[in-house]
Amino acid sequence: DRTGIPNSESVFWRFPKLNSYDTDIVHMNSYLQIGSKSYVCFLGETDKEDWSNSKKGGIIEINSNKIVCSNLYQPHSLFKLQNKLGVLESKKSTVHFPINESKINLGLGYLRGCFVTRSSIFVAVSSRRLKVNNENVLIRGRVENKEHNSNLECKILELDKTTFKVKKEFDLSAFGNEIYDIKKINSKSNIYDRKGINLIK
Repeated sequence: DRTGIPNSESVFWRFPKLNSYDTDIVHMNSYLQIGSKSYVCFLGETDKEDWSNSKKGGIIEINSNKIVCSNLYQPHSLFKLQNKLGVLESKKSTVHFPINESKINLGLGYLRGCFVTRSSIFVAVSSRRLKVNNENVLIRGRVENKEHNSNLECKILELDKTTFKVKKEFDLSAFGNEIYDIKKINSKSNIYDRKGINLIK
């Protein structure tokens, strides 16, 4: 309905062979269908619901329950490029194509959110998070290599579809620190918040 809350739901697939389905154990976060195959990416099995240092992420094809890619460091945002399956390996700031095992390291920060057009790829970059302890405020890097930990901006990048070079940059830091996804919205679409107010005017 217009509140965004589903009236009903049903389970059509479960991640195989988990000890429990009552808690978030593998943290599935993206779904994509290419032809007759359907893919889900996940951060990896944990018993603490904490994936900050988990390198056990992967992609599973849910019709066959076959793992098509493993040992990913916080994968998000499955996408299709020229009929190839792609994923953002967020913690490594890398665009990963599992089928031919090719990787493109952008070195731009924590990648999460991707949308492909005819000529470009739009990728969202979240700013690094803050971790507070009793003594002081520590900056926790969002990607593996220290030289990539300097990003303080929340932004969307338009990348060339062939070279992956940055064409444009849209700084959204004034509106928040993190982006979770990018979606194309029809100009005639209506989007409602939880109170039922139309956000598209």
